[in-house]
Amino acid sequence: MKKFVLFFLLIAFVFFSGCVSCPPANWAGPRPPGCEAGDESIFPDVPESLPSLGEIPLEQAIPAAVAEEKFAYVLPDEFKSEFSKPEFIQKPSLKSDFFIGHTFMDYYSTNYFNSFLGSTLDSMKESGNWIVYDNYFSYYSIEPPKIGEFTQRFSGFFRDATESELKEMILKAHEKGLKFALMLELNYDVMRGDWQGWEYQEAFWEKSAGRLDELGRELESNSPEINAYWDSWFKEYESFALNHARIAEENNAEMFIIGKQLEGALSKGNEQRWRNLIKKIKEIYKGPVSYAAWTSENFSQAEFFPYEEADYIMIYLYNNASGKENPSIQELKDSFENFNLNQFKPLSEKYGKKVIFLTPFQSRDFGAKQEWFEPSAPSPNVKEDLLIQAKMYEAFLQSIEDEDWVQGMFTWGYWWRNDFDEMFKKGDSSFNKSSTVRNKPANEIIKKWNNSK
Repeated sequence: MKKFVLFFLLIAFVFFSGCVSCPPANWAGPRPPGCEAGDESIFPDVPESLPSLGEIPLEQAIPAAVAEEKFAYVLPDEFKSEFSKPEFIQKPSLKSDFFIGHTFMDYYSTNYFNSFLGSTLDSMKESGNWIVYDNYFSYYSIEPPKIGEFTQRFSGFFRDATESELKEMILKAHEKGLKFALMLELNYDVMRGDWQGWEYQEAFWEKSAGRLDELGRELESNSPEINAYWDSWFKEYESFALNHARIAEENNAEMFIIGKQLEGALSKGNEQRWRNLIKKIKEIYKGPVSYAAWTSENFSQAEFFPYEEADYIMIYLYNNASGKENPSIQELKDSFENFNLNQFKPLSEKYGKKVIFLTPFQSRDFGAKQEWFEPSAPSPNVKEDLLIQAKMYEAFLQSIEDEDWVQGMFTWGYWWRNDFDEMFKKGDSSFNKSSTVRNKPANEIIKKWNNSK
């Protein structure tokens, strides 16, 4: 029994690894705690095989989740009053083919999947017609580059969904009249090894991302060793991406997003490698393809991706829209329109492609600054602010309403449950302050705009 309890605690701690990710090392904006530079001594030795967490299957370690009761969100009176003010326009208008949807992630238990997938899709459908699943796989090592495979998935993995689970997601989405986009991403949880606390966790994530950024910058030297490294990286990533392209094609997914926030790989000198990969993907998957480029007001991965080979430009929008705690919608709209004029419309014109925005707007204090915090962990120093998230979406949608070069918007960080304050126990997560719009006033804003099409 003692071993089982210890294993359960390890599972819980590993799960808290969440989706921590730091901005690129060459980003000029503020960096989250734990995202500072440092040496590489924190890296463990590369294991000979993918680790597991023991003999007990994950499904036995995590108690079966109870299916959610039907839940109907009721907008509080204070927000009804707020939304009746002139700055919240009452007659929005979007073109009929505008994409609106939501992005979710963090598969970690079949019990959870079975209990909450249906209610999550129903909730998404209230305010959109697309869903995106962000499928996190894990680096097995960075040097040499190695990515886990479906066949190596074991009880220690929380971020990747198996092929059969992806098929079920797509099938159920289609049954509900929703379009489905499959997105790929990588993290470092397996490579990190045993859980050693949040300070180590954040430092390890930053070391990993920083090392990859360094390897990307070193491409400019055109050294044979660095080119050989990225040849190996793309060979590894190709296997991973083509497998998912096949799943997307065989199950009629409406879009395939071939990467997001891949540190280092989006570097000057890798453009032709991306072109070669896109060509191979399009031999398998016949639908539209894109890449979600992490972007701030000072830096964008889109600078290094050959979007002429893709079907859409996708921007993972982390621009600082205001340093004020309570900016007006007009102030936020002015900021977004400035970004549109100086960053995004020129990008669309350069490649002749329409833009889809991936929006991680948070319901936290100073939310317009777009500062990252980890939602799967307690965050007592972060305060909840539901109104700023609603203002961000209202201002953003106003700013793109009449822009023909914009094709759509997908929110990012949609949570699987109606209860935002629980992972394994009360008070151990902070999704109520994070990017999910589920059962928040911001979702009513998105619903209003979606219904205007």
